[in-house]
Amino acid sequence: MPHDAALDSSFWIDAFRAQIVDYLPDDYVLRVPPAVVEEIEQPISTTGQPSAAGAMFKEWREAGKLHLEEPAKPVDWFQAGENAAIALAIEHGYRLLLDDNPPYHRATEQGIKVVSTADFIAALYGEARLNYTEAVARLKATDINKDAMRKTLELIARIAQAKGERP
Repeated sequence: MPHDAALDSSFWIDAFRAQIVDYLPDDYVLRVPPAVVEEIEQPISTTGQPSAAGAMFKEWREAGKLHLEEPAKPVDWFQAGENAAIALAIEHGYRLLLDDNPPYHRATEQGIKVVSTADFIAALYGEARLNYTEAVARLKATDINKDAMRKTLELIARIAQAKGERP
């Protein structure tokens, strides 16, 4: 059964780069604050068009795959989208899909169950929804920080060893 999750733009953009957004509805009911919608669908200044990630997000929103939800009381810790997504997670006990480092750590300190794109890729591999090569390639397609990349590659390697797929 999918978990309710507040979505931040950082997660969506990295998940899009990693080509894993299609797995999201199997695991999460995506709750999206309007501030996050604005961040993701904002046109690129040079072209006046949304990014490819923004265009797909808009398609999902218009198809009803995303549930717009405004927090009653946003926090004032980071940027508007991060603040709204964190506030939704706090108010409703949702999981939080987020990749930006300082907000990720602040949210975990608040007791929120935070899932990064790297965490999600490792879970997809652990559940055999991605194979080893796909998991590593999709992780490397993201824009996560080097430390998180290294730790997740190590985790994927340990999972592969446990599955008997790697020495």
